[in-house]
Amino acid sequence: MYDFMLGTREEIVADPRRYLLSVKRMLPRWANSLPDSEFHALIDLVAYQDRDRPVFVETGVGASTLLFLHYAMARGGHVYSWDLNGSKASFIRSVAAETLEPHHGRPISDHWTFVSAMSLAPHTGLAAVCQLTDRIDMSMHDSDHTWDTITGEIDSLLPSLADGAIVCVDDANQIYVHTYEPIVNMTRKKAGLPPIEPLADNRDEPHYKRLPSFFEKRFERVEYPKHSFAQRLQEDPFYAWYSADREGMGKLGMERLEDLEGRFVAVQLSGRRDNK
Repeated sequence: MYDFMLGTREEIVADPRRYLLSVKRMLPRWANSLPDSEFHALIDLVAYQDRDRPVFVETGVGASTLLFLHYAMARGGHVYSWDLNGSKASFIRSVAAETLEPHHGRPISDHWTFVSAMSLAPHTGLAAVCQLTDRIDMSMHDSDHTWDTITGEIDSLLPSLADGAIVCVDDANQIYVHTYEPIVNMTRKKAGLPPIEPLADNRDEPHYKRLPSFFEKRFERVEYPKHSFAQRLQEDPFYAWYSADREGMGKLGMERLEDLEGRFVAVQLSGRRDNK
């Protein structure tokens, strides 16, 4: 189904962005929750870092998996993905088998490890990554968009982050601390149930405003590498194509359309402090 002619090998090597975006745009909505502008930004950051044998870690399987897997296969690296949805991972694996495998001429299994578990689960969560790899060059956090989960995930990876690692956070414009109320209410709405009342101690400033101090307590140098997210956001076709869906999500607070520029955060971290 996905074995379309998207360019010769030479053309794909010369312009991987065009190729990866073409594959992304053929994905169904349920496997394609990342806006094109954010997808572009991740490509910018991988190109900016430009490391051999890169190790990528992500929470949430989807379009980002294909992007990271392409660069892992091109540079002899590896991707470690955490997600509870095994069916989604199987679908992404099939897409990669029909797109990336023929291009790179090697099996996906040599470069991708999928872990079907909650990111903060004992024994099987992100903390176990140190048993799989001795370093992490880039991480992407796109699971439960609460402050407690995001910071818990990053803290789990701290011992394994390489000096100069880049940490990316999706939906950083969210404001929820311990419970992601929008997904709770969407699930209840689909079941014919009324929304829950706002939970106590569950709202704070958007994550992107709180993350700088979080990182500065843990690293001596916190830098913000350039990427094109904000520039591309204004004309992102993703929001027009899925306009009905995004508006519905916005009404429940899942999208926070009024604060989209804060949705994506990427930092480069060096000089890890001993104390958090």
